[in-house]
Amino acid sequence: MPDNEWFRNLAEASYEDGHWQFKDRNRVERTLASKLETVVSQLLDDANDAIDIYNHHVKGGLKIKNLPIAHKATNALIGFVLLLGDKQVKLVKEGQTLQMSVLKVNGHDSEVSNYYQLNACYDPLGSLLWKADGQNLLGNEMIIKLILEELVKA
Repeated sequence: MPDNEWFRNLAEASYEDGHWQFKDRNRVERTLASKLETVVSQLLDDANDAIDIYNHHVKGGLKIKNLPIAHKATNALIGFVLLLGDKQVKLVKEGQTLQMSVLKVNGHDSEVSNYYQLNACYDPLGSLLWKADGQNLLGNEMIIKLILEELVKA
């Protein structure tokens, strides 16, 4: 889905002396705060769409299931777990960080086979991206692809 707010910010901004100038800089900051606040629910929606496609096309294999994770005190959505047989990928937002763990479950024991920490990054026009491994920038679509790839290959 296009980032309509980013395009609006671009159209309403001017570039002067090497910096973006905005009529309402606070609106850009409010937009970024909103994106950060809703990122988990948007990722879960995107994951559900991807899971539907995967489950529709997988032949004779296990289907992916998902479980939302809510904050104990506030009941707010803070993450989710995707399940495929004895494999799990857990994504949890803590502040401006997404933490992703890839686990293989054996009875009551689990073993972490991979771990990612994605840190929020912003551009001056209001994009929210996530920095992985200190270098790569990921948008929501690439995060979902990473999660599903890790789940299937785990």
